[in-house]
Amino acid sequence: MTRIAVFSLALLLSSLAHGKPTSEEVKHVIDFYYHGQEEGLVLADVKLCEEVYTKGEQKNECMGERTTDALQEGEKTNVWMMFMVPNGVQPQKIMLQLNHRDMTMSVKRTQVTSAIRYRTWETIKPDRPGDWTIKIFHDKGEDLELIRELKLKVAPAESVAPAESPETP
Repeated sequence: MTRIAVFSLALLLSSLAHGKPTSEEVKHVIDFYYHGQEEGLVLADVKLCEEVYTKGEQKNECMGERTTDALQEGEKTNVWMMFMVPNGVQPQKIMLQLNHRDMTMSVKRTQVTSAIRYRTWETIKPDRPGDWTIKIFHDKGEDLELIRELKLKVAPAESVAPAESPETP
């Protein structure tokens, strides 16, 4: 049933980007929001962003979207996430795990609450070049549900050549 809800939400979000959704799509998402408490949350979108708007009409939206292969060693970026959390559920725990090769380098935790569109983000700073993985989990207490995985390629930091010193006579 969870897969159906995720698929339906993805279909609805896709149709919103490409035009008006059907009445069936809208009804399904509304039913999930008001009656899907046992189904859990849905991660609708995840992006890498330079910054996140904190004021104005675009508050909590991604500013300067980045690709997963355009990061440099030591450079900060934001992992922006948008969830749908059914109405009336307790705050849900989300865990973001940052791995280099197969080693966990950091873990960030946040909570999301009931909302049709709950947006949150965490700042990461990969400190070495190479292949990285971001894993996003729904922390259910005794169980962790992997809900998304992103692969990153981090380039070595651009080295700045030292300035040449003037010759002494």
